[in-house]
Amino acid sequence: MKNKSKLALFAFIPVTILCFFVRAVQYAYAVDLQTGFFKDDAGFLRYSTLLVLALGFVIIVSLTILDKIKNSKAFVRKTDQFSPTYIKVFGFLLLISAATIGIKLPEAISGGRKMYPLFAAMLFGTIILAATGIYALAKKRFDRYFALLLSGVAIYVALRAGMLFLSLMVVSSVSQYVLEILSRVSIVYFLFSFGRIILNAERKFTRALTVISGLFSSLLIFTTELGAFAAIFFTDLSQADLIASPNAENLFMGVFELFAVIMLYCSPLLKIVETTSGVKATIQNTEDDLTEGLPDIDDKIDNEV
Repeated sequence: MKNKSKLALFAFIPVTILCFFVRAVQYAYAVDLQTGFFKDDAGFLRYSTLLVLALGFVIIVSLTILDKIKNSKAFVRKTDQFSPTYIKVFGFLLLISAATIGIKLPEAISGGRKMYPLFAAMLFGTIILAATGIYALAKKRFDRYFALLLSGVAIYVALRAGMLFLSLMVVSSVSQYVLEILSRVSIVYFLFSFGRIILNAERKFTRALTVISGLFSSLLIFTTELGAFAAIFFTDLSQADLIASPNAENLFMGVFELFAVIMLYCSPLLKIVETTSGVKATIQNTEDDLTEGLPDIDDKIDNEV
């Protein structure tokens, strides 16, 4: 029976709530809504979000390592043991992510020639995310072709992060964009690590890096997008229109990352068994593990091989 430890996943909720609240307070009282820069009298609030994010990162890393030590299901699951239902949901989330980019294509092309590079990148992102989502829905399994499509998504995210960085002359002074770039870098690490799992090309810490980068990137995205938007409850209503609205593209990037980590931890295991006719079949177990008290089929197969 596989250990059901989910410490890192469960810790994500309170950590996100804490960072969300601190970011909302910081954005409302320490950020100049006209420019996006910190106010001169921001004081300690200037560093508050970074401090709680650093704390959240330490907590996620620590509990992920503890889950690994406990031999959690997330660290022993094989590629062919993902539930087709979970894979379909994952594909649907990828399609929504593609749609959030696609609906902004007319806006990008209407910006004139200077927006053509951005339009090209967004068009590529829409196509690659849609193709990845459709493949997941059609195949309902992870294979090397799905991993290849994920690498294309990673390339798109890296392109957008680079374009965002180059568009800002003093990026280190703009609180919102620093966190956004960091979240995109984390997404790239997550996608390549998750791709390694799918390709069965894991190294010693591939699973841990996948969980850490997925949870931390989602934490950054939810804190940055929703935390800034929540500042509307702390500011003068006359300035409400200056508060940044949540970016749907970023939000759904965080959502599909988080769901991928949930799949690692929570998706029912598919056990491969040999039928009397010699044909391989799969049995989907529930969270209560129907094989409890019986010999572990996976171990038996491994010993025979």
